[in-house]
Amino acid sequence: MASLEPLRADRRFGPVEVHRHRFERALDAATFVAVTRTYGGDHQPEAYRAISRAIDEELGGWVTKVEDVAIYLARRC
Repeated sequence: MASLEPLRADRRFGPVEVHRHRFERALDAATFVAVTRTYGGDHQPEAYRAISRAIDEELGGWVTKVEDVAIYLARRC
């Protein structure tokens, strides 16, 4: 994650506020893989097939994905 120091050091902006929201959702294999593909990194089709098989065959077809969203706000002075 990028550092917030440049924003905090910029006199044009006031204090930085951080707001977080943690949530969980149940995903089937296809949806889990689709969401995972939106993340950066090396996208190997075989890895996604293996993940999908594991969810379907070993985990009953569903996984619970826990996510934490953060928004950073700073008012311009």
